[in-house]
Amino acid sequence: MSTPKRNGQIEGDGKKQNLFECISKALRRRSQWSDKDELLDVLYWGRQLLSLCIGICWGLVPMKVSRETCNTQFSALEKDAFSAISEMAPFVTTIAISELLSRTSELIFLNIVTLENESFCVELTQRGWRVCSDRLDCMNGDFHKLDMHVVYYESINQLLDSLSQQYRDRFSAALASKLSALQTEQQQRQQQQNGEEKHSLG
Repeated sequence: MSTPKRNGQIEGDGKKQNLFECISKALRRRSQWSDKDELLDVLYWGRQLLSLCIGICWGLVPMKVSRETCNTQFSALEKDAFSAISEMAPFVTTIAISELLSRTSELIFLNIVTLENESFCVELTQRGWRVCSDRLDCMNGDFHKLDMHVVYYESINQLLDSLSQQYRDRFSAALASKLSALQTEQQQRQQQQNGEEKHSLG
């Protein structure tokens, strides 16, 4: 019996047949096949060609997903968590959604390591942000620190402000830098506007 080869050739009965020869014989013989091995060869290569064509056609199909479609895949709480990670990343050592604790559309846990290298697991629910533990991937807090674990914050900014002095310093510096850049931009626009007015009067 002949055996299909990876290089496009088929060996059998002391002779080699390539893919094109099999196709040519298939077209000439139509449905009359005296050699069952050759028929199996043709069926094998036909299947290979069909798979190749399907793969090429599938690759040509544009995979367009609108932003609205992506947004509908996440709950409002999950969007808040992603936004917090993006905004707070420059002001902490690490911040990420816990991969070990449960995650639903109404409950999310985040792991945060502050610039002081202190670890916290933070819970996000409809009630707000809460520090549930001073260990990563842990929802059980220290009963000696109940005052910290029972407080809910309206935003991640307020929570970090209560935990990290270096966060407050870096966040304040970044805010001051943005305000300074905005003021400089406004001054430049005002100077440009004044110059244009003087030019029109002259």
